[in-house]
Amino acid sequence: MASHRRRSDPLRLAEAVGLAVLGLAVAALGHWAGARAATAPRPNPFLRVALRPIPGLSVAARLIVVAPGATSVVVRYGADALKPTGAPRFSMPPSGTLSTALIGLYPAATSHVEVVAHFPDGTATSSGDVTVTTPPMDPMVPATLPVVEDGKSSGVVMLSMNGGQDVRGLAVIVDRRGRVLWYRHCGGGAFDFERLPNGHLILHQVDARAFEELELDGTVVHSWTDGASVTGADGHDFKLLPNGNALLFGAETRRVDSRPHFSGGIENALRWDDTVSEVTRSGAVVWQWSSRAHLAENEITEDPTDPTDPRDYEVVHTNSIEPLLDGTILLSFRNLSSVARIDRATGRVMWRLGGKRSDFRFEGDPLGGFSRQHDARLVGPGRVLLFDDGNLHDTPESRAVEYRLDEGAKTATLTWEYRHSPPLFSRFSGSVQRLPDGHTLVAWGPRGVVSEADARSKTVWELTLPHFGVYRARSAPTLYP
Repeated sequence: MASHRRRSDPLRLAEAVGLAVLGLAVAALGHWAGARAATAPRPNPFLRVALRPIPGLSVAARLIVVAPGATSVVVRYGADALKPTGAPRFSMPPSGTLSTALIGLYPAATSHVEVVAHFPDGTATSSGDVTVTTPPMDPMVPATLPVVEDGKSSGVVMLSMNGGQDVRGLAVIVDRRGRVLWYRHCGGGAFDFERLPNGHLILHQVDARAFEELELDGTVVHSWTDGASVTGADGHDFKLLPNGNALLFGAETRRVDSRPHFSGGIENALRWDDTVSEVTRSGAVVWQWSSRAHLAENEITEDPTDPTDPRDYEVVHTNSIEPLLDGTILLSFRNLSSVARIDRATGRVMWRLGGKRSDFRFEGDPLGGFSRQHDARLVGPGRVLLFDDGNLHDTPESRAVEYRLDEGAKTATLTWEYRHSPPLFSRFSGSVQRLPDGHTLVAWGPRGVVSEADARSKTVWELTLPHFGVYRARSAPTLYP
């Protein structure tokens, strides 16, 4: 029974101290067990959290977490402290300090953030509620993009947008509700924009000669370029290889007599050929392939809407590159209406799909093949998926299309296609991406529409980009490593 009388007996005092210490130990043990059982994390004066707005990015904030000894942290954040909209987990660096960006905050609003640090002994520590207030949205960036169809698809979508009323190019990341989570202005326009395995973003601006590798806060951590190309790095595509090098497009030029090839040709025309280079992080070119020795003017498929200029012309106009597991490369040549497989060891063209010199016969395709295509990808053994711009169809119409190749019988059989309803024709650009669930993400180029279709060619999600076209769209399950 508790006593309110003061005790001066040393034995009584020792007993009281012993009970107090035991009580503290039991309380600590109970707290440890509670943490193991996912109860409220304990406070810890060694956990420090700072949040700062990021200039020029009103939907993000810089997060700095100091948690010595922690193995990971979970960051719950959103406009409502009780209903977080994001909860990514980050591994803690050995230094005990994490610096990263939280994206997808609401502009001109106060966001609530709670950081929970996890330790090797199973305990967890909470920062409590920390807030940050972001500035208003950039007036040149749409806060949301209209979602026409919503099939509850997950992940985020990365868009390279071009046009607009007041801005020429934007790289934008949106959630599946169309809300802008991240953006970057791109001067003359935006080309390839994707997420790398290390969590960085890769982006090419039309006016640049290099790909920028970015952290989520927009910091440029590396620039990739091809010093052997007259244009630097071409922005149509970028592929990071397992060895840390990258595959880049470039270009080379020479003066030729174009009179034998084109009506109205001239004696001193400028011919452009494309290169594919493997480039190290330090910028050294360790391998290169040139279209000059393998592809010629007589393979060009003339487009009445975009005729070849005999005074200054591209032969191939490569727009996608796909390294294959056997060491070969799949390339898409827009001006040839052809996709080709290249042997890296010898440089020879192993086969052509489509175009004037196709090695395959199209079967089951009501349009008899594709033309002026973009974004050719291998999506399974012998299965090629691409965006068919469709410039040379009897009635020009764009679509996503997949073929099964039989290299022995030399047949390309249509196994899947997706056409928009109503029909859309994108004279240039556009993209396709096969998603893990079998759906396909399709960007309709200058028409400013991005669709997701299922295996039955049913539209399950669609986004529109008022006043913008889109070069490429890519879905990612998350933006964090």
